[in-house]
Amino acid sequence: MSEQELATRGQRLAAVIIDGIIGGIVSTVIMMVILPIVGVDSVSTETSIVFSLVLMAMNIGTLVLINGKLLASNGQTVGKKLMGIKIVTLSGGILPLQDVLLRRYLPPVLVSIIPIIGALACLADILCIFRGDQRCIHDLIAGTRVVKA
Repeated sequence: MSEQELATRGQRLAAVIIDGIIGGIVSTVIMMVILPIVGVDSVSTETSIVFSLVLMAMNIGTLVLINGKLLASNGQTVGKKLMGIKIVTLSGGILPLQDVLLRRYLPPVLVSIIPIIGALACLADILCIFRGDQRCIHDLIAGTRVVKA
């Protein structure tokens, strides 16, 4: 394993908050434009599963749109770039963009849409930051860690 200094928990939290705010703003604007076009003014029980899947796809699309180039070139999102941290493989390399998306981001997103279990899995994922190696479940799945850039 490469000897890069791990990002602090605070840096990781701040990066997630920054990315969440940016993604939330972009997603909200997109939803405000798209929902009236498709004729959805409220989400009923019948449309909630489809709505959840569309929302998930939109969030992943927004992630790629905003952070794709940074993730592909140096393992960073906008938040990670601002906080001076990056995602690397266990050997210290940059994970290809498709692997970041399919192995690091997609599994938690898919699990999160499962009622009750999803919320518990997300909590477990977050709490793994308190492991000695500070690797969350999504890091374990993808074979990554977050280090200082």
